[in-house]
Amino acid sequence: MDIESTPLLIENSHHDLYSFESSTRGDGSERTKELPGKASRSETILNMVKMSIGTGVLGMPYAASKAGIMFHIIGLAFATLWNSYSVLRLAESRSYVEKNMKNVKQMGNVPQNTNTFGVMAWHAFGSVGLTFVDLVMIILMMGITIAYEDAILGFARDTELFTSGSEKVDALLMLIIMIPFLFLPNLDSLGKISALGTGLIFAVFIVFGGYGLHKNGLDGFYTLSSSDFWPRSFEAFSNWFGVVVFGFGIVPFTYSLQESMTERKDLMKATNASLVAVFIAYVIMGDIISIIFEQGINSDIISELPSSSTLPMVIRLLMIITILTSVPLIIIPLGELLHNRIVGSVKEASTENSVYMVRVFVAVFCAILSVEVPDFIHVISFLGCCCCALTSFTYPPLLHLRCIYRFCPLEERNAKIGMIVLDVILLICGGLLTVFTSILTFNKMLEQMMTNA
Repeated sequence: MDIESTPLLIENSHHDLYSFESSTRGDGSERTKELPGKASRSETILNMVKMSIGTGVLGMPYAASKAGIMFHIIGLAFATLWNSYSVLRLAESRSYVEKNMKNVKQMGNVPQNTNTFGVMAWHAFGSVGLTFVDLVMIILMMGITIAYEDAILGFARDTELFTSGSEKVDALLMLIIMIPFLFLPNLDSLGKISALGTGLIFAVFIVFGGYGLHKNGLDGFYTLSSSDFWPRSFEAFSNWFGVVVFGFGIVPFTYSLQESMTERKDLMKATNASLVAVFIAYVIMGDIISIIFEQGINSDIISELPSSSTLPMVIRLLMIITILTSVPLIIIPLGELLHNRIVGSVKEASTENSVYMVRVFVAVFCAILSVEVPDFIHVISFLGCCCCALTSFTYPPLLHLRCIYRFCPLEERNAKIGMIVLDVILLICGGLLTVFTSILTFNKMLEQMMTNA
């Protein structure tokens, strides 16, 4: 999930929900000017691929090593189909609301500063639904911030040149460098540096694959056994599941992506093309690397590189710079979301100063936690199981069911009985997977924290 370079989901003023500017104007008056998108289908496909293949993909070989090479392929195929299904269900939910504009308008005005993802939750479930979506996204963004700050500290720790020898001091130095970025009025330069991360990640995989071949040769391909094909435990499955779900990051961005397209009817074509590309990339990145490293991979691939060689040192430095410039792109919208939910309700608060205070508080709080939590991989694995599975697998069928029963007449509901049954099945499966894997990965994080202590 490359949310750090494309924070579309949490923009302050949401995009048009119904293909026309209408229901979210503060004074309640109607506007009907259509908002054209800017991205072609090919550009949208590229954006979707970039949104998926982010820093979290550094853990894909670890996931494949835990799951086994055959299960990794089969599981990725299921995850690909499920993500496609979720995007389709979100788009259909939106269409039900659009067809019932009159009834929707009678429900009242949507709260200001709400993006389309939240607007849909408000129309389907009311203020409780909007609060729930905001809460999940706050946890997810805060978790990503902690994970990426943890990655910075880990990369610095693995290279003596970039560390003071104390993680607490390193975290303080990281904050000293990062906090000024939180006050920048224009983040375009940070976005451009962060956007280089995808190319750097592919370069890291090439270097890591070459290092593995130099170290192990092709022995891993000749020594495969049936035990290397499947997960060895439920815990291994949970770790795989979290990393993989984290790696598919487009479902929460469905509405933002749809609104950016010149031809919004091509959403599913773009989605399916991008998901196939991501599936192929993850199979190659996961299985081939895990086979080359027959002894197993226990962390992200950068942490597995030797610490003394020049090239790994350069790679770690570039990744530190990339992630360091990416973190503010998460903290700033996260701080504004928190501000709108908490500080923004206080009339005496100075909006400008209080926003900056919230940003700094978030940066410091996440830095403190990043020192305490285990490595980057275990954090994103938990986030994938808890927040990403919830928003990508569990929430879309629930929203779709709610919109069918709230906005579709009885005759239309009866015609969609097969669709409703499928939604119920996948809602139950998604809910069970979310709870089960979240508990296992959270317990694993606690064990790692106790061990490190």
